[in-house]
Amino acid sequence: MTAATLRTTATATRSSDGPSLGPPEAAARLGDWGFLAHPDLPDTSGPAFLIVSIPPRPTLRHFDPESVQYWRTVDGRGTAAVLDRDTPLPLEQPFSWGEIRVLDRFRISNEYVTFGGTLRADRVGEAAVAVLTSAAPLLRRGGHSQLADQAAADVAAFFARLLVEIGVRPGLERQVGNAAPLALYSAFLEDAADRLARYPGIGRARPDFANLVGRERRRLTASDETKAGHDMLVAAGLADERSASDVREQNS
Repeated sequence: MTAATLRTTATATRSSDGPSLGPPEAAARLGDWGFLAHPDLPDTSGPAFLIVSIPPRPTLRHFDPESVQYWRTVDGRGTAAVLDRDTPLPLEQPFSWGEIRVLDRFRISNEYVTFGGTLRADRVGEAAVAVLTSAAPLLRRGGHSQLADQAAADVAAFFARLLVEIGVRPGLERQVGNAAPLALYSAFLEDAADRLARYPGIGRARPDFANLVGRERRRLTASDETKAGHDMLVAAGLADERSASDVREQNS
């Protein structure tokens, strides 16, 4: 068997980073799978979670995760992190925006893009069970056991452009790393909407993506994250300076 996507609404108590799904409950949802994802788009708008079980030895029944590679923000800088069967547990910490990779013993991976959230991990039986939750979508980028979600490549391209600006703008890395997941998601949506407006051919070629961006921007219009996301784009040189009311009016 390969990974499956859980297309049901989480019933656990929700926090600002998404559903408060602990490792024991996550393991029960996981069953015999190596990992499960609820990435949201285009079906729902969030929150999202990714559950990964690292057994003490390969089961040989499915994709057997050996490690989870992700990013953390430490002292304002992006830092690569790895969770595997030797990681001291229990563990609870924020994870940052960027790529998540779930790898097996052959270094074959399943990949995701994320706007950040909270990682909780503990031992359940003999396995190390990790739960990554986010208030923003967590999208499948493809890999061994899954197809890519709509907009995953667009999010990855947006992150690549942010990285270029981080390299030349002091303080931007800290601002982006400390941003709430929904603020960074709102920044992505604003940037995508601006590109669709400048290049109408994109929307004609990809009507589902254009509709998704418009729907999600309207959903976040009245949120504080809209202004924070816009300020982030301005600091990165990816948007013009406008007032919060201007941003909200454009979204409506």
